[in-house]
Amino acid sequence: MATMTLSIRCFGVFRQFGETLSLEVPQDTTIHDIKNRLTELLEGAHKELIKDSVLANDTDILPDTYVVHGKTKLSILPPVCGG
Repeated sequence: MATMTLSIRCFGVFRQFGETLSLEVPQDTTIHDIKNRLTELLEGAHKELIKDSVLANDTDILPDTYVVHGKTKLSILPPVCGG
């Protein structure tokens, strides 16, 4: 099975893991599967936060069903609370 390496920019609480994370995933994988791989990479740290966060490309927030086809720069954006 062909794989691809994604670069994921970190924001908010995820910045503690660095400015970017590198993640190897199967070619044509969904955002849902990428979130699962992120949970594995971070050894379960922030599992629920990853589930509640969104992944975005340069222009859009991507739904969990979105399929990534090749080299794509993504950002992980945790939910934000305001007051």
